[in-house]
Amino acid sequence: MHRIHTLIALGIGLMLVCVHVTSGQNLVIHEVDITDFGYEPSAGVSSVGSAVAWTNQGSVAHTVTFDNGQGSSGALTNGQSF
Repeated sequence: MHRIHTLIALGIGLMLVCVHVTSGQNLVIHEVDITDFGYEPSAGVSSVGSAVAWTNQGSVAHTVTFDNGQGSSGALTNGQSF
């Protein structure tokens, strides 16, 4: 009986350590402003595990569309982000 309680306690401790380690990772967000007919910055590099936030700063509506066809932002008007 004592052995079962010890194993359960060790299992719970291991789960807590795993949650703590994964929650400590910081998400890197790269911000891109959409102007009427361009982007700022005009070029950049985003690595696996990071994110890109697109914000339309222009007066013309734009969309953000993935090359692989897996999604789109829909029309973003001035001030909207995706």
